[in-house]
Amino acid sequence: MLFWLSAYLLTCAVEIPVILLACRVLGWPVRLWPMVVIGWMLQFTHPVLWLVAPNTISGLLCAEMVVILVEGAALGQWASHRPELGNHPVRCAAMTVSMAANAASVLVGLVASQVVW
Repeated sequence: MLFWLSAYLLTCAVEIPVILLACRVLGWPVRLWPMVVIGWMLQFTHPVLWLVAPNTISGLLCAEMVVILVEGAALGQWASHRPELGNHPVRCAAMTVSMAANAASVLVGLVASQVVW
């Protein structure tokens, strides 16, 4: 349980700032705390991925692709209902945000697993 909790907290520490930064770079007029909450809510996939526990690189890549799609779809759904985003292509951008956040998280997780654990 402690191992999962540390992995979850590391994932949140990496992905939430990436999501916030990416949304700002995209020009989405989002406020800090609501976006932090959205970023945290997107982490609902972490326990599911942890339970699946892919033990091969190909399994991890497939599982991460599913996570990217689910989180990107959730973020896109949220963003598409935000009137302040106007005509931004939010669904495609949301997938890009999800991909960036998850890529950063996987990279940091792989490095941390070699260094710390």
